[in-house]
Amino acid sequence: MKQIFWFAVVIGIGAYIFNRVSENQEQARIEESAAIQASVWQDLHEYKVDHHLNRAGMKSDLLPRAENAHAIHESDESAGLLALVAVWQHRWHFRNAEWRLGLFAEDDKLTKRALAGRPTPSAFLARAWLLSNACTIMPKTHPDRRTVCLEAIETYTKAQKNLAGSTMAWLHFESLWTEVQFMNRYMERFKDEVSPGLFRSRSNLLCDQGAEIIDSSPVNDVELAVQCTVAAANTQQWARYFNAVVLHLQAGEREGKYSNRSVSSAFTAADVGCTSLQATTRHRLTNRYPIPFGAKNSAHAFCIVAGYTAVGCFEFGHDIWRQYDGKGTQDWAGLKRAIGRGLSAGHGRSQRCVYTDQVHGRRQLEARVRLKVGTRAARQKNPVAPGSGNRPPKKDALDEIEDMFGQPDDRRETAKAESKPSPSLGAAGVSKDDDAWLEYE
Repeated sequence: MKQIFWFAVVIGIGAYIFNRVSENQEQARIEESAAIQASVWQDLHEYKVDHHLNRAGMKSDLLPRAENAHAIHESDESAGLLALVAVWQHRWHFRNAEWRLGLFAEDDKLTKRALAGRPTPSAFLARAWLLSNACTIMPKTHPDRRTVCLEAIETYTKAQKNLAGSTMAWLHFESLWTEVQFMNRYMERFKDEVSPGLFRSRSNLLCDQGAEIIDSSPVNDVELAVQCTVAAANTQQWARYFNAVVLHLQAGEREGKYSNRSVSSAFTAADVGCTSLQATTRHRLTNRYPIPFGAKNSAHAFCIVAGYTAVGCFEFGHDIWRQYDGKGTQDWAGLKRAIGRGLSAGHGRSQRCVYTDQVHGRRQLEARVRLKVGTRAARQKNPVAPGSGNRPPKKDALDEIEDMFGQPDDRRETAKAESKPSPSLGAAGVSKDDDAWLEYE
């Protein structure tokens, strides 16, 4: 009996030691995996907030390190990080990305596994990135395309909810601008499948949230501004278009100067027909940013007027506006209303013209017009006599200015009527539940 007793004691002690050793080893694996994950997250963060590191490209060892961290200790956190790094490094979000069925199948399995347990925000974002980009580059006739697209929208919504207010504001910002990019690409390729009202609400919400935390991502702040400019044009919200251009100018500013790209984009994003619009820096204005020239059609003219207004120099585009107003399929009426409201409510007095570094507004426009058509007082000295057979005078440019902006004495009332509490880029009228912006028959 004593032998049995001591044998049981030895077995018990051995089991205790084995369990303690196993626990210690498990804890060591957990800590090792966590340390590797932390280093990967740190490198990702630096890649997205440091311009120099971003230009150098994502480190090639990030994916092997994330795989190693997950192999050492599998957890929801390591699975989410691995999925995010894999999708990121496989460049599904690049505009020139091509449909690769084999790679999609691999990343599809990886992102699904990351969502199998208690999904992390990074797992939702990885899945959203994969599906949203696959949605817009896979063949239009692919039998699974609509299912993939709808899941992409649903997963993006979950990613936003999980990242909002998190300590990783930079990653939340990445999710915001990439979702707007996805929406714009979808609108570009499958416009007939989009619900305009819901697209407008969702894109407004994302752009306003991104503008609020834009300082969290000094690398891709410009990308948000670009995508929000395009989204505003897609939904014909010209006041928001002007504000998004200003956001782009500010985001692209380096050492007190705007980037040529940010100025040029003001003239190319308002209509899909403006990609061929030419610009030059060879002019005599104070600041030699690109100016458009050689308008060949109504789309070019529309983009020139919208662009000059957005960069604070509306009167520069006044002549071409008079020439093309109402021609083509562009939203001239909407643009006209937005310009009038903007200059009346203060846009023209708050945004300096990028070419002159001076504040332009209605007075500058009126002065420019008077040089060409004279004053109304001069015209009224020689009124048309009733029954004289003479044709009544055409509306001159000053009449058109009053049609657009109201009488000078009415500017204060107009500004008061048009001013409303608004988010970062303008009043959005958003319902946070408006996320399913597709209309499939």
